[in-house]
Amino acid sequence: MTASCDFVPVGYAYGQMEAALACTILESAGIVALPQTRYTASIAWHYTFALGGITILVPASQRHDAVDLLQDFVPSSQFRRGISRTILTVAVFLLVALPPPPSGYFTIRRHITSSMADR
Repeated sequence: MTASCDFVPVGYAYGQMEAALACTILESAGIVALPQTRYTASIAWHYTFALGGITILVPASQRHDAVDLLQDFVPSSQFRRGISRTILTVAVFLLVALPPPPSGYFTIRRHITSSMADR
């Protein structure tokens, strides 16, 4: 790692599991990963979407490697979506007026990340 301490975002997770998996993938490749609003999301998960999710930060010098690694990352929660879970989620929402916790992971595209570095 270079002497630079600049960190840039490479993706956003909308759930604790997705953030932990993305950070683990990056750290297993030797890239330092910092989930920026992890603790806020764990205490007040209903604010996760309003805060823009859990931002995954990496050193600017390793940004391209991190984006390449995370392009193929598909959280397992995307495979669990089914009609029965959707019906259950709607029923719980109607009964207690409490939405389900957000989930999902979105990688920042390379051309967006490169243009951010040029600013």
